Amino acid sequence: MMEEQGLHRHYQANTVKDRRVLSHVTLGLHFYRHGNADLSLDDWHLAILILREKVTESQVIRE
Repeated sequence: MMEEQGLHRHYQANTVKDRRVLSHVTLGLHFYRHGNADLSLDDWHLAILILREKVTESQVIRE
């Protein structure tokens, strides 16, 4: 969700524009800690589903 809205760029160096540098977990923690977590319950559920999907993809790639 953060990537879709371009919000992840606020938390990474300006030198890299074409890919995500920080992990999804790190981005989520930054987003939450800095008070930007004004999300609806549906948004939170969607974020959890996306995170689960990313973790599953990561596990498949490593096998």
